[in-house]
Amino acid sequence: MPLNLLKMMEKRILSVYKEYESLKNLSLENTMIRREDKVLQKYYWVPEIDYEGHKLNILECLEEKKKKITRFVWLTNFPLSEHTCNIIAKGGRLRWKIENEGFNTQKNGGYGLEHPYSKDSTAFKNFYFLL
Repeated sequence: MPLNLLKMMEKRILSVYKEYESLKNLSLENTMIRREDKVLQKYYWVPEIDYEGHKLNILECLEEKKKKITRFVWLTNFPLSEHTCNIIAKGGRLRWKIENEGFNTQKNGGYGLEHPYSKDSTAFKNFYFLL
């Protein structure tokens, strides 16, 4: 999600995104660099950004692999620290992979999942169940 979440943050909750970007550079203690095999990961996080009465923690990972840099960003309510950021990032990436691969298989793997053109949540659930 990383790219999609980033786009959503930039458009829908712009105030949270701007606050994260400004606080990230002021919170150098919330930074961790990790190297595993030939992958370099730089983590940045900002805890407790207020959004409509909710405290959001934002975690970002810049991953460099074969001279290509990929940016991942997550919103979470889990506490972030040097000890938890890698675990949360792994979980976020696994969830993203499962969701994307699952829906991709259902759409393109012969199952024919399409938009059911319905606003009725029960009808949509029945359509999905039958699929």
